Amino acid sequence: MQRFWLTATALGLQLQPQMTPLIFARYLREQRPFTANATLQARAAALALRAERLFGRHDWEHAVFMGRIGAGRTAEARSLRLPLRQLLQAETASAANGQA
Repeated sequence: MQRFWLTATALGLQLQPQMTPLIFARYLREQRPFTANATLQARAAALALRAERLFGRHDWEHAVFMGRIGAGRTAEARSLRLPLRQLLQAETASAANGQA
């Protein structure tokens, strides 16, 4: 997956993961409640059934990644990321203080 994503990026393409449908479909298959809202639970079940019909039951139940790919402007990060140097220093300081 990493190689695919990096190759897509090198070719100037954008890849956006869409994992939510897979995650909620699994919750439904395992009968795990993920909301107390019956309407949302039913909507998720209907969407999972549509996806199963689209992809086929076996493929849908065994899918591990979903996403969309295409041309477009580079996505902007939605979260702030510390520079690697700052992270390494914080890790070294924690280790020196006996913190895990």
